[in-house]
This record gives sequence, structure tokens and C-alpha cells, in this order.
Amino acid sequence: MMITSYKQFFSATFKAPIHLSARLTLKCGFNANTVTLFALLLAIAASSMLMVTENFLWFAYAVAGIGYLDLLDGAVARASNTCSRFGAYFDAMCDRIVDAVTVFAIAWVSGLWPLCFAYVIGSLLVSYAKSRAAMEVSVSNTSWPDLMERTERFILFTAILLAYGLFPDFLIAGYSILVWGLVVSCALIYLTLVQRWHRAWRLLQ
Repeated sequence: MMITSYKQFFSATFKAPIHLSARLTLKCGFNANTVTLFALLLAIAASSMLMVTENFLWFAYAVAGIGYLDLLDGAVARASNTCSRFGAYFDAMCDRIVDAVTVFAIAWVSGLWPLCFAYVIGSLLVSYAKSRAAMEVSVSNTSWPDLMERTERFILFTAILLAYGLFPDFLIAGYSILVWGLVVSCALIYLTLVQRWHRAWRLLQ
């Protein structure tokens, strides 16, 4: 499947730098849950700064850093052999908060409340569609290679913010890069939700 191949390529590309970062993080005395907490605090700080400064370029850099920390916490847990159910739960909860906080800040600054609301709701439903199915049947992370999981959403989200931060006045058919980016993101997110509904329907028959 094309999506599976893409994910394998992405994983292989970032495996070495993430592994090196994980080793350095452990040498500094930080564990996986601490890295997760750092990502959450960075999201809150960056979102607060965006609401004050309205600087989307610096916000894009901060969001990229948050994404890197999100990849790093799991690598730290594996490298230290400290993977735990609480760690996975804590990471998932913080991820949802990060999504909500960052998009809320964008809505506050841009006034794009309907689009941002649709984005957040779709993102939460994509995550819930899988976790709720896992309550009924056994579900593995590798058996649901859907289009816009959190990593893909975060990459696209960061790219949109970076493009808008660099070219805030660039318009396509009268609308900014931010508007078009959110529209495309929402379309892909809800397509992914349909994918997961369909997959759950087949599993639960």
C-alpha cells in the first residue's frame, strides 16, 4: 500500500537523528515523560506568544520543535527500555492538548474560528475512531495505515504555518495560504475519518 510505503520511508529517514537525540537526552538525565511535558509546555508558551505577537513564522518554528519532541519521547522510552502504559497514555493526552492549544491560538489571531473548529474536531475524531475500535477488538498501530494520522497532520500543519509566516500577504483566489491550508487539511482529515469508520465497520461485523 502506498501509505504504508510512505510511512516506512519516513520512519527510516528520521530513525538515525532521532536515535542520536534520544541517547543525548538520556545522558542529560531526562526521561520520556519529561520530554512529553516539555513539548506540552512549549506548545502553551508558543501559542501564548502567537496570541500576543501574531508572528506566524516564529510560531511555525516552535511547532516544528514540538513535533520533533513528539517523535523524541517515544525514542527515549525505547532507548531506555522504559515504555509503559502510563507513558503512552500521558503522551496521547498531551498530544490532544497540544493540538487544541495551537489551533485555538491560530483561531484567536486569524479569526478563522469555523475552520479551526472543524480542524480540531476532525483531528480528535480521527484519534478517537481508532481508540474506540480498540476497546472492541484488538488493534495494532501498524494495521491502520491511514492517510492523515497525527504525524502527517503535524507535518502539513507546520508546512502551512511556515508558508503563511513567510508569505502572509500571498493570496490564491482572494484567500490566504492559511485559509487554503486549513481547508485542504480538513478535507484530508475527514477523508481519514471515513477511512477509519470503514475499517472499524469491517472489523466489528
